[in-house]
Amino acid sequence: MKKLITANDIREAHARGEQAMSVVLRASIITPEAREVSDLLGFTITECDESIPVTASVPASVPADKTESQRIRETIIAQLPEGQFTESLVAQLMEKVMKEKQSLGDFVVASAGPHLESVIAGHGAGAQTLSEQRLCRVLNIDIGGGTANYALFDAGKISGTACLNVGGRLLETDSQGRVVYAHKPGQMIVDECFGAGTDARSLTGAQLVQVTRRMAALIVEVIDGTLSPLAQALMQTGLLPAGVTPEIITLSGGVGECYRHQPADPFCFADIGPLLATALHDHPRLREMNVQFPAQTVCATVIGAGAHTLSLSGSTIWLEGVQLPLRNLPVAIPIDETDLVSAWQQALLQLDLDPKTDVYVLALPASLPVRYAAVLTVINALVDFVARFPNPHPLLVVAGQDFGKALGMLLRPQLQQLPLAVIDEVIVRAGDYIDIGTPLFGGSVVPVTVKSLAFPS
Repeated sequence: MKKLITANDIREAHARGEQAMSVVLRASIITPEAREVSDLLGFTITECDESIPVTASVPASVPADKTESQRIRETIIAQLPEGQFTESLVAQLMEKVMKEKQSLGDFVVASAGPHLESVIAGHGAGAQTLSEQRLCRVLNIDIGGGTANYALFDAGKISGTACLNVGGRLLETDSQGRVVYAHKPGQMIVDECFGAGTDARSLTGAQLVQVTRRMAALIVEVIDGTLSPLAQALMQTGLLPAGVTPEIITLSGGVGECYRHQPADPFCFADIGPLLATALHDHPRLREMNVQFPAQTVCATVIGAGAHTLSLSGSTIWLEGVQLPLRNLPVAIPIDETDLVSAWQQALLQLDLDPKTDVYVLALPASLPVRYAAVLTVINALVDFVARFPNPHPLLVVAGQDFGKALGMLLRPQLQQLPLAVIDEVIVRAGDYIDIGTPLFGGSVVPVTVKSLAFPS
């Protein structure tokens, strides 16, 4: 039976850092969608007849509207549990996203990086709400086919993220539990368990259980912050904050759903996800922790409709040298108000943004008092941030307080010729994007659209 190479296979390989895939033509079928996604990602599919490599054919170009629609479709499917969705569901989600794009001015639909994906999953699973309501630390672990994404919330605020290359589809199986394909991270785990060079396709059912127990241990190592060499090799990001113990742990993603409702057939999804869920259930360290079921599991990272709020800024904004309108600006919310420069840097990291190259908005702390001393503190922090992270784009600042013009006037002399915008009286939260419209009333006010990811309650 030939192996089907799908767009999902290409995305997962790309997410693991791979740039190419070798495919044996006699044993495989490459879908048109897989070729299109590989072209979009700059991923190379090398076709060969057993051992003779052949240069992959270049996919034909497609109309721009089809490319955009396909990109949205692939992004949605990437977030859905393997084998648990219908074309009708995909069509409904695509319709929502397309309508949202039209109403909000091309709201960006992009593949989230490991940090942002962790945050989105934590919000979607309800971990952020749980943390906010109970004023406690909640760690959500979203375990899918290829990665485990960690998001730590403290009283509702994101305080740490991490990503481990462990998931339920690292070893693909047939309906009888025989391994038919081992992804690179899965092979690394197999090698540690049974020795380098072990053929994953020869593993018995008992050995697969042993592999998933090691996977569960790796997931727990990240929680405890004591990583083995293998765990360190499989990390895609930095670690969670040291010395911080979560009071509640929630598990989402496809493996999280299997943890909650264990299927009778451990190979019903043609992978080892259910076995990994069982291994997590049985892990002695995890049994000591307060593991609770989240509000959402398998659809935690599906972006449905984005909620948006159209408002007007305060009448004391500062605009100089900034060409408006600007759309789809990610907002960096500082968590640690005592060190704003580091807090903004950390917030950008969690959004998978580069402070020196990307366009973004720096938000001021909501609790910042409207006092001269506080304004001076913010000015010093902004000047230090610009010096540490020089960026070719304008400095964009948003504040809930009513002091935009005062902040701009005091900040302007210290920024040389850098374009500056300070938009005040606009409330934002973690994960928001904003559009800044064309100025109104002689430039004293701008329309601002705050776009938030909305999740089912």
